[in-house]
Parts: sequence; C-alpha cells; structure tokens
Amino acid sequence: MSQERSHYYVPAPSTWPITGSIALLFMGFGAAFSVN
Repeated sequence: MSQERSHYYVPAPSTWPITGSIALLFMGFGAAFSVN
C-alpha cells in the first residue's frame, strides 16, 4: 500500500509567484509616489 499513487497533482516549483509579488510591490510604490 505504500506504492499507491496520490490523486493530487503537485506542480513543479516556480519562480513566478516571487516575481509577481515583487512586481506588485513596485506597482504599489509607483502608485503611492504618483499620488504624493
């Protein structure tokens, strides 16, 4: 029973979430400085 395959799909790790969060941070800074 230890050889049983899981029915969940686990994708490979990606760097896109970190890249997107940094881009969102800079967009927030840009919006704050454009208002100020």
